[in-house]
Amino acid sequence: MLRFASCLVLVAAAMLCAASLPWKNTDPQKWSSRDVNQILNNSPWSQPVAAAFALAEDNTPPPPPAIDAPQAGMPSPHNGSTDGRWDGGVSRVNRNGPPSLEVTVRWDSALPVRLALAHARTPLGYTEDQLHRDYVISISGLVPANGYNRPQFNQQSGDGVDARNPEEMLEGVMRYARLYPRGKHAILPDDVKLDNSTGTLRLFFPRKEPVTAGDKEVTFETRFGSMSVSGRFRLKDMLYQGNLEL
Repeated sequence: MLRFASCLVLVAAAMLCAASLPWKNTDPQKWSSRDVNQILNNSPWSQPVAAAFALAEDNTPPPPPAIDAPQAGMPSPHNGSTDGRWDGGVSRVNRNGPPSLEVTVRWDSALPVRLALAHARTPLGYTEDQLHRDYVISISGLVPANGYNRPQFNQQSGDGVDARNPEEMLEGVMRYARLYPRGKHAILPDDVKLDNSTGTLRLFFPRKEPVTAGDKEVTFETRFGSMSVSGRFRLKDMLYQGNLEL
């Protein structure tokens, strides 16, 4: 009898947990603003992570594609601990380490994210052709909104203006960007775009070498100047209506 009661408690807890996860609801029309916010900011497809300032000795050129992040000579994105968040603790920062900035890394090409963006009436920022060709990963909070292509006072000339051009910054982000499916070679991006009005960066990774559920997890990494960004995604959690959504 006691064992049966324990099973009922476990079942009830599982049902309550599922009910609190809006992507478990098969009807997106029933998503509330809170549900949409959760999907877009803290879900299996979206992680708040720490963009940490690298130490001077870490400012080395990016490694060539490799089997996984640690073997590639890049910092390991996870130490095996967890704090209950979908990122498994990626965003935790050592208090004795360098300062960091919290940013959001998100799979914008995943169906539940696209549905949430439509619910919020937010443009996708890419075309249908790009969706079929690439995985689209966005980073928000790293670049200030309207931070580029606006006139800046030219300190050298004293009276001129200098339009900040994002090209050099975008080339740097793309140069360091990698997707690491577990046990496979790194996937390199083929494009990067900046939404200057929001500061959102979008990186496009080709689907020709697809990430599959059998990979178990995939790690995203890049650099922005002296800051490094890393997020690990568990593929078993990235299911929507029974399908892996990336």
